[in-house]
Amino acid sequence: MRVHQSWRGYLTVLLLLVLGMTAGVLSSASTVCRAADTEHLQIDDEILLGAKLKPQIIQKSGGEWRNPAKLKMIVDIVSRLVPVADRSQVDKVRRNYNVTLVNDRSINASCTFGGNITVTRGFIEAFDGQADVIACVLGHEISHSARRHLCNSVERRVSFKGRHASHTLLSLYQLYLSRGFQPAQEMEADYYGMIYAKKAGYNPEGMVRFCEFALDLWGKQKPGMGSRVKDWLQDNHPRTQSRLVNARDVAKRLNSGQSVPTTPVPIYDGPGVLDPNNL
Repeated sequence: MRVHQSWRGYLTVLLLLVLGMTAGVLSSASTVCRAADTEHLQIDDEILLGAKLKPQIIQKSGGEWRNPAKLKMIVDIVSRLVPVADRSQVDKVRRNYNVTLVNDRSINASCTFGGNITVTRGFIEAFDGQADVIACVLGHEISHSARRHLCNSVERRVSFKGRHASHTLLSLYQLYLSRGFQPAQEMEADYYGMIYAKKAGYNPEGMVRFCEFALDLWGKQKPGMGSRVKDWLQDNHPRTQSRLVNARDVAKRLNSGQSVPTTPVPIYDGPGVLDPNNL
């Protein structure tokens, strides 16, 4: 499979997912930290950063893909995943999730600050009609936002003082592009992505099929070829074989009705620590 490095023009579609307050959430309740906590990015900061970074990510990607039918398919899946994701009981977290389709032939998806989800044309074309695979992959990406993986990375790498400077946005953008997740976070994203998918009514075996697809794709590539499953299997991601083994185990447990452990995610919903005027 050839991965195209150039992009054709894009259409950004920012959709507010109006999800009911009574929608189910993960059984592990999140820890609410509503007092001002200047050591952590607050929910308002996440939304602000997402809004500021999105145009740069779109520009880097090259544009959006206008396909209303495929967009609806992805939004329908996301609208089932979001209510069961961590921190979705917070109205402004849940309602800020949005979807952008991009005209990139590589196989990729992402979810950055504030629930900004990007899905490539290549991913949709590879898995069109395979809702379980799409749900597990999008669940993986949503968990990066829902479980504060990017926030944790920022809080480790960017000093508190630096968060208020104008260069902060560039630092965060570079962090995003470098795929600043740790291998443990990627494995956690697989795990919770499958949990979200199961709770949303999809088969967590979709993650198994994705990993099998990736291994098969890599096995067919010749040395030096530029094609790859972008970001998912490179950089800081764990070995695909390890992910496949874990995915099989988790899917078996979920589909047999066994309980799987979950941990709460802190909800930092105090006054924002970032100054919008300096970003």
